[in-house]
Amino acid sequence: MSGRLERSGRAKWQDDPQAAAIMGQCLKVGEELGVPVLAVYAVSADPASTILDSAATIGVDYLMLGATHRRSMGRLLKGNVVEQVARALPEDIQLIIHG
Repeated sequence: MSGRLERSGRAKWQDDPQAAAIMGQCLKVGEELGVPVLAVYAVSADPASTILDSAATIGVDYLMLGATHRRSMGRLLKGNVVEQVARALPEDIQLIIHG
């Protein structure tokens, strides 16, 4: 692919149909249970680092990640973000994996 990817403004989860479905459900369940939910969405070349930085910056108690059923080749090429986050996540942040 040639040229730069041009993007106007920041990425929004509301503009991503898959993310909107997931975030909408999380917000709904959080509201029903009286649990505050902060939906964080980012587009990054290094997802594990971005997730770790965001969690630390916001000061979360719990971090929930969705584990997709990616193909083996994709995992070899891109790595497993959930594993990278789990290895580097501070002990005071609880990790919840939904898959």
